[in-house]
Amino acid sequence: MIFVVAGIKILIVDFGMSAHNAQFFVDMFSEAFGWMPQRAVKKGMGDIVFFGSNEWIVLRRQNDRALLLAKDITDIGLPYHDKLEAATWENCSLRAWLNTVFLNRFSEKERDRIDRVWQTNERNQWYGGVNGQKTRDGIFLLSIAEVVELFGDSGHLQSRPGNQWIDDRTDESAGSVITDESAGSVITDESAGFVIVQKGESCAIDDQYNERRRAKYRDSYTWWWLRSSGKSNAYAAYVNVGGVISVNGDLIFDDGGNNRMGVKPGVRPALWLMN
Repeated sequence: MIFVVAGIKILIVDFGMSAHNAQFFVDMFSEAFGWMPQRAVKKGMGDIVFFGSNEWIVLRRQNDRALLLAKDITDIGLPYHDKLEAATWENCSLRAWLNTVFLNRFSEKERDRIDRVWQTNERNQWYGGVNGQKTRDGIFLLSIAEVVELFGDSGHLQSRPGNQWIDDRTDESAGSVITDESAGSVITDESAGFVIVQKGESCAIDDQYNERRRAKYRDSYTWWWLRSSGKSNAYAAYVNVGGVISVNGDLIFDDGGNNRMGVKPGVRPALWLMN
């Protein structure tokens, strides 16, 4: 097994060692010399790299840095905001947690290679609302627009097609009725416990790129927060367990106990890594 570190080929005779463990060995070797670990073959977007204690997908390369997204969900059960109040990405508790608790999981040398970049926090493309100010973050979440751009654009974000979509996260308890006037007219099925958007514009992006957007926590798929606000600043957009982008979003204080499917929200961090 051959890896390249700082232009030097390293041959590892693994005797059954997995590629993951072999890469971990190279990462430790690289850390000692302050080098960035990398695979021998780099094909740009879609590469998997090891940084800190996680695997990351390379979403974009730009000069001497790369945009990385956690391959898997790193944490679950964290709300977008931990208070019963409206919030934007600028002042939400999840942003603070990512740039303190999560950031401090990296070594000092690793933190020095994480670029603090300015984030544009645009209004929700379908619902408007308050967008918040620009923020400068080392660790952040992707926005709706970034997920569409980087995972595949079907055109639905711009066109918002009037399609029928089952909200698989509505309350399944018998007799409960959940309505959303902004989603258009709905029909309710109390026996099945769901709401179907029958007319009007869709509240989610459900397209051929769903599978690419799905993510697991350990061995199970779960949903993950985006930094964009939802239909109001009491909601935040997310990607559901099936890879569908919920543009209308979920209540920002949802930590799993309030979740209608009993699935805890996931955190899938992103960062810009400098060479």
